[in-house]
Amino acid sequence: NFKEPMRCRWWNLRMIPARDIVSDFMTCEAPPLPEELWPDLQDGDSVLSYLEVSPNGQDWTRYQRAWLWYKPPEVMSIQPDTTFRQYSPEGDFIIRGNYFRLLQLDLVECVWLYDAYLSP
Repeated sequence: NFKEPMRCRWWNLRMIPARDIVSDFMTCEAPPLPEELWPDLQDGDSVLSYLEVSPNGQDWTRYQRAWLWYKPPEVMSIQPDTTFRQYSPEGDFIIRGNYFRLLQLDLVECVWLYDAYLSP
C-alpha cells in the first residue's frame, strides 16, 4: 500500500517525489536521461535500466522493474510534402526518419499541426 510521501528513483539518478498517491497507484515522472549516459549511436539508441520506489528516500524496493530510455522518433521527411489547403488530405503519407521503434499499430498516431501564422 502506498502512503504519502513516496519517492521514485530511476537507475542511480536523483529521486523524485511521487504524485497522485492512493493506496494502489501513484505517478512517477521519469527524469531526462543525462547526456553522459546516452548510448553510443553505434551500439544502439536505448538504455535499459530500472525503477525503484521508497517511502522515506532511504529504503528502496529491490524489484528493479525494467525501464527503457530511448531516443524519441525524429521525422526527416514526409511525402507528399504539400497538399491543397482547401481540400482534406487523401491517400497515404510516407514518413521517413530515425529512431522509429517497433510499436503496436493500434498505438501509433499521426497528428498534423496547422498554424495559419507560419509560412507554408
